[in-house]
Amino acid sequence: MMHKKVLPFKESIISFSPNMDHFLSVLENQHDITFPWILENYIDLIIRKDESNPPVFEFLDYNKIWWTCPFVHVSRIERQAFEVFGNLQETITALLERDFYLFFLVDTYYIENYITYKKEHVVHDIFVYGFEEEYVYASDYFDFRYKKREKVSFNSLIEGYQKMPKTWDYGRGVVLFKNEQIANNITLFQYKESMGGQLDVEKVGYQMDRNLVKNKLRRFLDSPVYVNCVTPTIFDYRLGYTTGFAVFEVLRKSMTNEGEVTPKDMHLVCCHVKLMLERVKYLMQIEPDKELKMLEGEFEKNLYEIDIIKKMCIKEMLIEKRNTEKIILRFDYFLDMYKNALEKLCEFL
Repeated sequence: MMHKKVLPFKESIISFSPNMDHFLSVLENQHDITFPWILENYIDLIIRKDESNPPVFEFLDYNKIWWTCPFVHVSRIERQAFEVFGNLQETITALLERDFYLFFLVDTYYIENYITYKKEHVVHDIFVYGFEEEYVYASDYFDFRYKKREKVSFNSLIEGYQKMPKTWDYGRGVVLFKNEQIANNITLFQYKESMGGQLDVEKVGYQMDRNLVKNKLRRFLDSPVYVNCVTPTIFDYRLGYTTGFAVFEVLRKSMTNEGEVTPKDMHLVCCHVKLMLERVKYLMQIEPDKELKMLEGEFEKNLYEIDIIKKMCIKEMLIEKRNTEKIILRFDYFLDMYKNALEKLCEFL
């Protein structure tokens, strides 16, 4: 009899990078309960685009909130500790049998599913959510463009994990995700208590904290100087990071430099607008309001505009002669509309 287990794995509401997408996919397994929590987060953005450092543009602290999320238990096994278990195939199988998802870095040179197989040593995050005989079910951007689900042989997966230089492992081993049950979820009760919310989540459900979202959105619009007190010498404002709505100003300035603004940058802006639209729709379910209905239309128009800009950026990449004037003009138009809509949403909250 074939030995097989595949854990539930929903499509994430937004897709941008392995670290963000796969956590959201696990979280979305309990969509009706977890969706309001998603709306409470993924508000601020961070960017760095200069000539001396690698470019950064992403949701702020998108992986740090793993550890405070009340719906998914997150733990990490250091690489050296993981090797103590000996037979990695048996270890991975045993963890999946106990409903743990696995997320870790591999050298894609050794895994046939990747476009870099036997061509180039590139480190990437792979997400494992099931197994079947000599294969695992995995998800990643195997061509570094589109996220896919594929069967990966245990042999190549383990080789890609073991042969990756340890100094490359910025993920520091294997991260485990596991859905938390609502019943007896002490973490959830403590979380809502700290937020001043309703503790009886089983009966009333988890509700988006409007005041929390309002404060986060206000902070995003004000774009304060960013200082990370956890690792101030590695990741703080002195290294050229910008947060809040001001990230869009950095993007605009970068548009005049060839190759500095990519379709992926515009896709992240699309994700940001989409989540704002979802917040408005969520509020409309609680209290139908004409003002909210008009605001929904404004965010839909914003999403339409930024999607066009993303397509224009793709076209720019395909032609030899770049002409960013039209993109900048359209982006300026989008920014005016988007900031106006965000201010209205903040006021309504």
